[in-house]
Amino acid sequence: MSRQRDVLKTWLGMLEVTEAIKKRLDMQLRAQFGVSLSGFDILAALHAGDPKGLRAGVLSQKLRVSDGATTQLVATLEKTGLIARAKDENDGRVVLVRISEQGLTLFEDMARAHHAWLLEAFAALKLKDLNQIVSLIGTIDPHALIATKITESV
Repeated sequence: MSRQRDVLKTWLGMLEVTEAIKKRLDMQLRAQFGVSLSGFDILAALHAGDPKGLRAGVLSQKLRVSDGATTQLVATLEKTGLIARAKDENDGRVVLVRISEQGLTLFEDMARAHHAWLLEAFAALKLKDLNQIVSLIGTIDPHALIATKITESV
């Protein structure tokens, strides 16, 4: 096989597996908790962030999604009581988004289930296989890929 074909085959395989796992996680989260994978990601970012909350723009950056997508998801999660918005104490112009007590309780249950589902998805792999995948993926610098100047032709 040529390197070009091997690279394409690797890319498509990684993409197929990633998309299948994401779809399965999304279906499981919606069925068991009524929250999408995107909603789970927002709750996870808020859980890991400053307890006072995060600016919506910072949340978008952490999740690598558009501000519009974040706004829609935040509105949905706020309606269900899983997150809350509040003015920043230091700057009344800034709105912070934080996880609510109800959201924290649900997130902790969701995180345990999410972890169990990932263990199922990777059950066929031995620990040495997982370590090898992590090592190989670690050789690709996503920040360098994003920062690399876009060229017209290859």
